[in-house]
Amino acid sequence: MRIPVLLFVVILLSGCGSLPGYSHPTSPTPSPALVSITLNQPLTVRPDRASEYIQYGEVEPYDKISEYHPHCIFELRTLSEQARTVQADTFSVTAIKRDRFMASMAGVMLAGGGDGYNMVMSSTVLSLHSDRQPEVLRLTCQQLDDPYRVHHLTVEEMQNTLGGLFTLQ
Repeated sequence: MRIPVLLFVVILLSGCGSLPGYSHPTSPTPSPALVSITLNQPLTVRPDRASEYIQYGEVEPYDKISEYHPHCIFELRTLSEQARTVQADTFSVTAIKRDRFMASMAGVMLAGGGDGYNMVMSSTVLSLHSDRQPEVLRLTCQQLDDPYRVHHLTVEEMQNTLGGLFTLQ
C-alpha cells in the first residue's frame, strides 16, 4: 500500500516543476535587420515607472493592453519618483534578442479543470543606445499566442503596433 501512494506523490511532485513555465530562447525565423529606431515625438514615462506600454500606436497602462495582440514596451534604465520625458531622437539598435516564454496552465489541470493548455509569449528585444539620452534601455515587442499559432512579430507588425510614435529603420 505504501509503494503506490509513494509513486503517486512522486508523479504529482514531478509535475509541479513545470507549473511556473519556462523561458526558451529561440530564433526560428531570421532576426529583423534593424539598425536604428526613431522616436518621432516626446514620450513621457509616468512617475514610479521605468517603462510604458504601446499598442495600436498609443501609450497605454498595462491593464488597458491586450497581451493577445502585438504590443511593445519602451524601457528606461531606472525608476524615478518624477515623470520623465524622452525627447524625439534616433536610437541605434545595439543588440537584438528573440525569446519565447511558455506559460503553463498545469495548475488549473491539477485543480480539476483544463487540459494542461499552454500559451506562448514570443518577444523581440531591441537594445537601444543614444549618447544624448543614455537612460533609454530597450524596446521589447511581443504577443501572447496559442502554441500552434506562435510566431515572432515581423518588422511590419512591430511598426504597426508602434504607429507614428516610432519609425523602425
